[in-house]
Amino acid sequence: MEVTVSGKRVRLRDRLPARECWPLIQAVRKAQQGQETTFDEGVQAIMPMVESWDFDGDPHDGKAYEWLDLLTEFIPLGQLVGSEIVNRLAASKNSIKPPTSR
Repeated sequence: MEVTVSGKRVRLRDRLPARECWPLIQAVRKAQQGQETTFDEGVQAIMPMVESWDFDGDPHDGKAYEWLDLLTEFIPLGQLVGSEIVNRLAASKNSIKPPTSR
């Protein structure tokens, strides 16, 4: 999925490997419980979702997120990832069908 954040192209991954994306699930659970996350936890949640971007630095290197502008780049990117996760979770719940009785 390709989107634009502050005029820069960002490509989100279509497939999310479970082990690599586990910090993302932990962040979602914390958010659902109304708990705050640290900057590093936020980066660890966003990073596995980002396949590529036009910002400076490697999106797979947590240090690259330190230089994003807080209000126009980091927060919108986090909101985008959060929305995409919510949408994917809703879609996956709809695709799981309980076994039918015969």
